[in-house]
Amino acid sequence: MNSTNLRGYDTIYSLSASFTEKLQKMGYTNAQTMLGATSKRPAKVSNKYDIVFVGNNRGPKGRYGRAVIKYLKSLGKLPYRIGIWGANWKGHIPASWYGGRYHPYPKLNQLYGSSKICLQDHRPAMAKEGFVSVKIFDILASGSLAT
Repeated sequence: MNSTNLRGYDTIYSLSASFTEKLQKMGYTNAQTMLGATSKRPAKVSNKYDIVFVGNNRGPKGRYGRAVIKYLKSLGKLPYRIGIWGANWKGHIPASWYGGRYHPYPKLNQLYGSSKICLQDHRPAMAKEGFVSVKIFDILASGSLAT
């Protein structure tokens, strides 16, 4: 992104107040902060998991991992029911944690709602700029705790 490549837009929305300020200082007076939202609702489901994570393992063949999952693995054998969905997790997490390569988006509220805690991992560059992951809103609206 530079001082000219967003000029063609009538309005620029950002999920980060500090990034909106940065855009405005670059001359984008049409930049506004618009926090995320969700259409998810609490699902009437029983508790199935203690911890859930939905997201692909990053990098070629999952080589780079995700910080929250690396930390979870570093704790050793855990007495919790853990479910992880996403591409490239096989062989990188205990088989008992693997929920599948994909979980349908329309049913995520049921998955999130059936877990006590839903882990969320954010790209470092996004976190540095103050962006909030929209997934946080989905998790909270589904009735789970986001961390």
